Amino acid sequence: LIHFFLKQFSREYNWSLPAIADPVIKALESYSWPGNIRELRNSVLRLSVQAKGKTITMDDLARIGDNFGRESLRKVSSLPSLEKMEQKYIRQALDTAKGNISEAAKIAGIARSTFYEKMKKFQISSDKK
Repeated sequence: LIHFFLKQFSREYNWSLPAIADPVIKALESYSWPGNIRELRNSVLRLSVQAKGKTITMDDLARIGDNFGRESLRKVSSLPSLEKMEQKYIRQALDTAKGNISEAAKIAGIARSTFYEKMKKFQISSDKK
């Protein structure tokens, strides 16, 4: 399920698919998940958004939960803000379009002017690749 959710979010938000370290998988598998599959899904989403690199590590896992494995994860209020997700989405669209703003706007499904506004809002430059 962990890999299923990672792939789902990658497609849904047009993100690169992150790798996940084996200790993280083991920790997630050993957790009791009192919130069932919804809690697992939300945790994998938070890990995807908040991961600091291309691989989700135990440090990333520690950032999303208090005493993970011993007590329940933080409640929904600890989910990343929509603004953080939007910022990551804009960056990912630019990366996918290799810095071409018109193409990135098409990928994101928004007007080029709106895309520029979001870039300015999030202080993102279009380093063409």
